[in-house]
Amino acid sequence: TSRDVYQDYVVVTPNPKKLIAHLLANGVQTMENTYPFPDCIEKGLNAWEYESKSVRIPCTPEHTDEEISRVIEAINSYV
Repeated sequence: TSRDVYQDYVVVTPNPKKLIAHLLANGVQTMENTYPFPDCIEKGLNAWEYESKSVRIPCTPEHTDEEISRVIEAINSYV
């Protein structure tokens, strides 16, 4: 059987730098989403806005339940 594996969970927020600072202060390593859409795909304004307002949340099979809970708690305390 095959299983999909993701390394990031991308969220969109009006102020990505503020969310990143909050997550880092709560022990969650993250960064702005710096993976742009491929140039071969025509980009509308929505794509540019998405790229500039998205944050990558770490998400791998290696994360423990405790680490996942810390990410969830940090995000919940932000909103």
